[in-house]
Order: sequence, then C-alpha cells, then structure tokens
Amino acid sequence: MPINFDDPLGVDFAGVIDLDRRLSLVDGRLCLAQALVRRLIMPLGGLFYDTGYGLGLIGSVGSSATTFGGEQAAAESECLKDERIEQAAANIFYSAATQKLSVHIALTTSDEDEFELTFALADKLSEVIVSEFSVTDRIF
Repeated sequence: MPINFDDPLGVDFAGVIDLDRRLSLVDGRLCLAQALVRRLIMPLGGLFYDTGYGLGLIGSVGSSATTFGGEQAAAESECLKDERIEQAAANIFYSAATQKLSVHIALTTSDEDEFELTFALADKLSEVIVSEFSVTDRIF
C-alpha cells in the first residue's frame, strides 16, 4: 500500500526499538502507534533534547506489583503529550507466568479516529522485546 505523505497522523520510518532494516516508511495509525510505544518504553529523559519525553514502562517488567494504577495514569498522560491524541485510556498488567507486561490503550485522535493499541514487553537478557503489537479499530 502506498504511503500517504499527507496523512494527518504523520509519516515516519518504521520501527519501535530500532529502525526497520529496509528503512521502510509507515503512515497513519501505525505511524502514531509506533511513536507512542517508543514514548512509553523510553526512560524519562531518554532524549537529551526533550527531558520530559518518556515513561520507562520497561522498568515495570518483572515487577512484583499486582496493580499498575499509577503506571496506567502515567501512560495515559504520556500519550496525551502527543498532539495527535485527544483521549487515552490504558490498562496495564503483568503476568508472572509469561514474564510479560501487557499494555492495552484505547485512543481517540484529534481528528476523532478511534483505535486500540496493544503490545507486550519483556526484558530478556537486558534486551527489550516488544511483541504482540497490534493496532485495531475500537470496538465498543
């Protein structure tokens, strides 16, 4: 599918942890979703030119916590820092069995597009693994 360079949600290089090897481009929801995941896993202050950028969710992987109310509120707030997002509602939980932090966020963009972002985080041998990444229409 061709890239829409006029997409109101933007165009960027593909990738969450690192750039796609082919330097592919993504647009629309996928572009926005990848940007949000990068924002949520980046440690706070991880960008030298934007010390308020990042949440550091990867630090919650392996946590003994059973509730993530603070992280959910912080994830919602972090998503709202992106001017393309109007509303965000996050649900975060950790499974000790799979050793994954699962993140589900219902999003509404500034142009009233609604979708859901879902991904899981694992920390294997100090390498961040993002899996189960999906962007789907919001179902009520």
